[in-house]
Amino acid sequence: MTGLLTEAASLGRDEMLASDRPDRMVWPDRTWEWASLRPENGTFECEGSLDVETKDRWFVQAIVASPALFRLAVGQGSLYWLGLNDAADANLDGGWT
Repeated sequence: MTGLLTEAASLGRDEMLASDRPDRMVWPDRTWEWASLRPENGTFECEGSLDVETKDRWFVQAIVASPALFRLAVGQGSLYWLGLNDAADANLDGGWT
């Protein structure tokens, strides 16, 4: 059972990383691909549905292919910080500079 589940996990990962969607390519004569196929929102929603393939691919690229993505120590992988509030603890507003 362990061997079967290990093989299934490997095949599933490979399938989520591979995509033959034509909209993934930035230019037809290059190999550059868009990191996210749903740039209009962060929820992977399109008109009347959810783009599950894109959501799965983003998850694999961000989490599975980069296991160090969420390490909290400098020098051990990717380190991302998020600032949502100003010095007075008020929510930041993108409409203001």
